Amino acid sequence: QHVKCLQSLSFTKISKLESLPAYLQSVTILRNLLIGECPRLMTLPEWIGNLTSLQNLEIEDCPNLTSLPEGMRRLTSLRSLRIYGCPHLEQRCQKEIGEDWTKIAHVPKYSIW
Repeated sequence: QHVKCLQSLSFTKISKLESLPAYLQSVTILRNLLIGECPRLMTLPEWIGNLTSLQNLEIEDCPNLTSLPEGMRRLTSLRSLRIYGCPHLEQRCQKEIGEDWTKIAHVPKYSIW
């Protein structure tokens, strides 16, 4: 709970992970975040928008992740977003027509498949 600065953090192959740990809210600098193979993860918290130093976000093989929070708009340092193996997000993040597109439209480099 006393960690304030991390370069990179990965949550991978955690079958019981249903949400990101609350202690991440106190991390003031986090540049890279990978969330992968977490089948029970259904939502990202609204406070993810407080991770304003985040530059790279990868979300892979989280089939039950159904949408992105409004807080994604506040990730103005985000330069790269990769979403793979998340069928709900694939639909919602379609360029210009997906329900969540406006939340990530500011990200210069993105791939969703």
